Amino acid sequence: MTNERKFAAFLLFLAVSVMPALEGTAFASGACCSVSNGDTKRLNLTLVGASAMNHEAIGADTYELSQQALLLKLGKPIGRGFILQAQIGLPTSTELSHEQMELSGRGGLIYGAGVGYKLPRFLDPVDLTVSASFSRSLGYLDKDMTGTIDQSFHINEFQVLFIGETALTEKTALYAGVRAYSGKNQLKDNSTGTKINGDQEGSLAGLAGIRYNLAEKLSLVADAGFGHTRVIGFGAVFSF
Repeated sequence: MTNERKFAAFLLFLAVSVMPALEGTAFASGACCSVSNGDTKRLNLTLVGASAMNHEAIGADTYELSQQALLLKLGKPIGRGFILQAQIGLPTSTELSHEQMELSGRGGLIYGAGVGYKLPRFLDPVDLTVSASFSRSLGYLDKDMTGTIDQSFHINEFQVLFIGETALTEKTALYAGVRAYSGKNQLKDNSTGTKINGDQEGSLAGLAGIRYNLAEKLSLVADAGFGHTRVIGFGAVFSF
């Protein structure tokens, strides 16, 4: 089988895996889910701007979530194909809307950690990586349709990624994969301490992206997540 046919078969496998999940159940997922694939052979630092849209089941109601964030991600190879991963970020905007109610705010905190593993190459010309990570997200909500409020929106999320990457040219690479989530959210009124918890939810979705090596130690990335949650990320990867 030629390299082109192997890559086509790989993309077909991803499509078959992802399509059944497009109409799946809601799952907790904010802008912290942006992938922005980087170099797995060297220490890399990635600056990402991400945007996510989703449905969130909170208590008995379903809300529309829109969240934008700035993220700083670190990947450190530790040998034998393993990569330690960490991220910290700032939600620049969080909006929750339900029927006639709309909550919005700025600020908060995103942080998480995980581990990745680059598989030995067996599907030329595709490099395969699998990773697992946990992240927490806090977005402040200070406005509703009547005035000022003091609330916050929390997400705890575990995700597993399976990504394949192939070089198109000397400087350009494409990557695509499948992402499995499990998450739980909470809406908290900080003034009264009242908490409304969402259910533990999960789903499967796909992602795709492109990486362009601008210089020896700098590359630009753009990726998008599909399915029930729509995530778009743009970033710069610095390798050392």
